[in-house]
Amino acid sequence: MDYSKNSIIEFDLRAENFRVIGLGNDICDKIFNYDLIGVKGKIALLDCCGSFTGKNDLWILENSEKEEWKSHGIHISSQWKDVEDILKPKYGPPQGFFNSRNGEIIFIAVKNNILFCYFYDVEKSSWRIFGNSWSSNKGWN
Repeated sequence: MDYSKNSIIEFDLRAENFRVIGLGNDICDKIFNYDLIGVKGKIALLDCCGSFTGKNDLWILENSEKEEWKSHGIHISSQWKDVEDILKPKYGPPQGFFNSRNGEIIFIAVKNNILFCYFYDVEKSSWRIFGNSWSSNKGWN
C-alpha cells in the first residue's frame, strides 16, 4: 500500500504485470487505520484499529479494473459487550487478524490469559467465537 499516493499495487503473477489501484476518498480519510487482507480471493482493507462503527469498517475491491470498492459495516451485537471491549482500542487492537478460505475474518485477542478467536462471516454479517484459557504451568485448557 502506498500511503503517499492513496493507492495499492496489484500484481498478476501469471501475466507478469502490475497496476496501480486508487483508493476512494472515503478510504483515504482513514488510510492509516487499514490493513490489507484478502476476502474470498479479493483484495480488502480492514479497519485494524478495531473501532467498528458499523460503517466503512471493511472495504472489498469488487472490480479492480473499474477500481470499485464496496463498503461493509461490521456490527457487534449489544449482547456481545465483551467482544466489543476486546476488539476496540481501549484494550489495544486485536493481536492479529487473518482471513480464511470460506470468507471469514479471524480476529485473535488475549484478555485475562484467555485466547479468543472471533470469526466474522462477511456474507452473513455474523460472528462465532472460540475461547480457551492459557496457564504458564498447565498450557492450554
